[in-house]
Amino acid sequence: MTDLTLHNDPPVSEEQRRAMYAAAEGNSTLGIPQEVGREFIAADAIGDGYSSPVAAGIAYRAGDKYLFVKRGDGGDFPGHWAFPGGHLESGETAEAAAVREFKEETGFDVGQVKPVGSDGHFETFTASGPVFDVQMCDESTGCIWTRLDSLPEPMHPGVMKAIPYLEKPAMNELDIARQMSSGGMSSPQHYGNVWLFDIRITGTGVAYRSAHEQFTWRSPKDYLNDEFLARCNGLPVIYEHPDKGVMDSDEFRQRAIGTVLLPYIKSDEVWGIAKIYDDDAAAIMRATQMSTSPTVITKGDSVLTLENGQKCLVEGTPYIIDHIAVCEVGVWDKGGPAAGVKSNQAGASIMNEDEIKAKADAEAAEKRELLAKVDALVAKCDELQKKVDEMPTALMADSEEEKAKEEEKAKADSALREQINAMASRLPAALTDADLDALSAAQAKADGVFAGFGESAPRPIVGEAPIAYRRRLADKLKAHSKTYKEADLSKADGVFFDAAESSIYADANAAASAPAIAATGQLRQRTQRTPAGHTVVTWSGEPGAYMADFAAKPAKVAGFRTNH
Repeated sequence: MTDLTLHNDPPVSEEQRRAMYAAAEGNSTLGIPQEVGREFIAADAIGDGYSSPVAAGIAYRAGDKYLFVKRGDGGDFPGHWAFPGGHLESGETAEAAAVREFKEETGFDVGQVKPVGSDGHFETFTASGPVFDVQMCDESTGCIWTRLDSLPEPMHPGVMKAIPYLEKPAMNELDIARQMSSGGMSSPQHYGNVWLFDIRITGTGVAYRSAHEQFTWRSPKDYLNDEFLARCNGLPVIYEHPDKGVMDSDEFRQRAIGTVLLPYIKSDEVWGIAKIYDDDAAAIMRATQMSTSPTVITKGDSVLTLENGQKCLVEGTPYIIDHIAVCEVGVWDKGGPAAGVKSNQAGASIMNEDEIKAKADAEAAEKRELLAKVDALVAKCDELQKKVDEMPTALMADSEEEKAKEEEKAKADSALREQINAMASRLPAALTDADLDALSAAQAKADGVFAGFGESAPRPIVGEAPIAYRRRLADKLKAHSKTYKEADLSKADGVFFDAAESSIYADANAAASAPAIAATGQLRQRTQRTPAGHTVVTWSGEPGAYMADFAAKPAKVAGFRTNH
């Protein structure tokens, strides 16, 4: 019997977390016991890897002392000492929530703050100034100004995580960017006059460009390297692509909203921390889940036509990295939802508890359906295992070593390798010596005919087969043939095409050598090329015709009558 054990339950949603915090404060309408809510918050505060902060506070420093408040019985960790702070309201940034909560709990407007770090749930900021008289609200039962080497007990566990960072030099925008790229701080972060956003610069592998109705392949080796990252430093960030693809001076002035500060590699994509200066763009990026789309000019592209007629662009090396555009949906979302801009505030909303319960019920039903499918799969596996057990031992794998080799081989046959092989199979095959000789003979034969019209035969296209080249030449000359003038030669082959080609060439030679008939009083020009490549121009008609406009005209006499 197969033993199936499910691990790693889905992460707790933001709505469920808020329900637990409501329960911890004794305000649950879902029947969640207060001690369960407090137990959840205790584990949550220690750090669980979530990246969306729901609370924020300020470590306020006056000289060598910091302000701490003692939490009351109405919240989590009653009787513990913590920084003044609290939960984010709907649509509120962590910084704004920290400033608001600090004033509500102390009566003091702290002004400018700087980020310290985030454990994924609680984001800590720091500020400094004079000692002030604390006007506590009913959420706290005491306050204290103390040094970090003489902290009161017990301390809130979330606050203890931020303590080691308080005496370090103030973080600059590069420090924050590094924290964001490593997952230590959430996106976005506000610093001075800019917003720092974690954005995708480009993906790699296979994607689909719906605007061009074609697949595209971007090689990871050209993008996932230090040289490409260096080229992305200072890359302009704009809002939506310009109509003509690349920017000029006017487009830059109208569309630029920021620059890339710190590019880095994340899995098979290139991401970067961007400094967004435009307040309107930053507000949209915080409130709406946006994506990104790069404009890169490449060299050495090739286009493949798949069996179903769709086009696949195999990109060459990146030649110009023009910009990265913030947009609604990007090519490198690869058909999924917009994911090019990481914003923990995008689409955030606080659901009421009826909505939370309805969503929890739906998730439970979905999980039950999934488990039913798993049970059915297990039953099929048991049935298959029973059949395998009944098979002769000789048909089983010879050794565990052979099984390991087979598994390793299966891993190597990934979807990406299959796509690359499929693309490679459609690349033009190399021409043989016989094909090259046939192309040269066809071009020489056609040159003799085209020379009669003062032209040269067009050259073969790279990778073009001899029969395709001969069809193209005959197609250009068939206008001189009454028999094949309207014929479709695109699929002609074998004896039929040989006969058609001979007839077309003969008719074209006859048309080229026919004397030019000029009307009375005119000259007519005919241009031909000799086999040696010389151009010969001949004329037919009346030799003096070209001087007709300049010849003397017979005199005419006019008479006039007057009254005299």
